[in-house]
Amino acid sequence: MERTVVLAPHQDDETLGCGGRIIQLKNSGAQVKVVYTTDGRLANNHLMDQVEVVQIRRREAIAACKELGVPEQDVIFLNHHDGNLPNEVEAASESLYQIFQEMEPTELIIPFLRDHHPDHEATSKAARVGYTTLREARHGL
Repeated sequence: MERTVVLAPHQDDETLGCGGRIIQLKNSGAQVKVVYTTDGRLANNHLMDQVEVVQIRRREAIAACKELGVPEQDVIFLNHHDGNLPNEVEAASESLYQIFQEMEPTELIIPFLRDHHPDHEATSKAARVGYTTLREARHGL
């Protein structure tokens, strides 16, 4: 069975970036986990309190994933502060390593390394570090 981890820096990146692929995977019987690396607190934070923004975006992400066929138990929030992920790549890569080790994905969907958004680039880097660490651990390197 295919096992895919989709890494989304922000709540909506999974749908905009690869929503069609997620539906295709789920329709073929694959297991898909969606991992949000940031809490999304900076979206529209000039309109409402950041804590409220985080709560709303979390609910919206769960609802969006459900529409894509991904149940809530397969949605993971790492909750790094939106906009600060470049300073937390090591911690994010450790969390991703644990997820990769548990799931043993056959496919990773990650943002482009040169996406020109700091959180997107940091997510890509954390994924690469976490996956490399997993491969090295498996091969005794």
